[in-house]
Formats: sequence, C-alpha cells, structure tokens
Amino acid sequence: MKNLRFILVGFICFFLFSCVSTITGEKEVILQNLSAEYFNIAENYLSQKNYSKAIEHYKLSLRSAKDENLNQIKYQLARSYAMNQNYSEAEDIFFELYEQEQSNIILAQSLAYCYMKNGKPEESIAIYEKLYKENPYQENIANNYFLLLLESKKVEEAKSVLETFKIDFPESTKISVLEENLKKATEVLEKTENKDIEQTEN
Repeated sequence: MKNLRFILVGFICFFLFSCVSTITGEKEVILQNLSAEYFNIAENYLSQKNYSKAIEHYKLSLRSAKDENLNQIKYQLARSYAMNQNYSEAEDIFFELYEQEQSNIILAQSLAYCYMKNGKPEESIAIYEKLYKENPYQENIANNYFLLLLESKKVEEAKSVLETFKIDFPESTKISVLEENLKKATEVLEKTENKDIEQTEN
C-alpha cells in the first residue's frame, strides 16, 4: 500500500511538473511570436517612413524578444530614432551596440553620425579617425572622414587626408568635388583669420 502511495505521489508530481513545463514552453512561444509580429509591423511602418509608429512597435517587440534577437531590434529602433531626428535616443542605443562590437563599421558610422548631429564633433572625429586607420582602403570612410574634418574646420588635417585619398583612389570621381570643398573651406578660414587680425590691430 505504501509503495502504491509512493508511486501515485511520484506520478502526480511528474504530471504537475510536465504541465508547468508545457505551459511555460507554450508561453515562451507565444511571446516570441508576438515579438516577431510587432517587429514585422515596425518594419512595415519603417518602409512607409512612419518613424514614430515604427519606434512604438520596435519597443513593443523588444519586450518579449529572445536574447539573440535583441540587438537586431535595437539597431532598427536606433535607425528609426535617427530618421525621426531624435538623435539623442539614437545615440544612446548605437553607443550600447557599438560598445559590444567596435569592429562593426556600420555601428561606428551610425554612432559618429549621431555624435555630429548632437553637437559632439570631437567624438565623431575620434571614431572616424579609428575607422580610417583600421580601414585605409575604404573610399567611403576616407571621404566621410575628410568631410568631417572640413566641417570641424580642421583644414590642414583634411588636406593631408585628401592627398592620401588621391594616391589610394586615383580614379575616384569624388576627387574634384573634394578639392573644391577644400578650396572653399580654405578661403573661409583665411577670411576669418584676416578678420581676426584686423580686429586685433584696431
């Protein structure tokens, strides 16, 4: 009789544990499916350039996302913030992702872009300087680094980058445009310096 009770108790415990495991598993599947549905809705809104709605649904997708999907959703959320001109929120997310994967060129460029938009040119230049050194033969990176230096009035540094650019990419159609940009930036800088001298003398 005792053996029978022991067997019954064991069976009941096993049955209850199996039920709980099944319910837990089913709940996880439901949550994952819900996350995927919200993500697909957000992607649709993003393609329609309805960034506020895309942001809303990416955030909903994050709530029940699997760990392996988190970064993908966060990246799309950051993109949506940036496209919606909310560069502060975008910067925070891109920074988090960049800290996890600093070799990722897209994340680095995205963070640098947000830094520039948020009035942090030195941080933006620091990222591009690193990218430029690590990827010397990527024309797009060299081009963006040059323009960033010019925008920050670092004309001499930009001039050096352009000289290297012409050696590394002699057939590039961008050379004439970059030279024109450098010429204009140099003229503006000279006018500013002359004006400062005149004010000092007076």
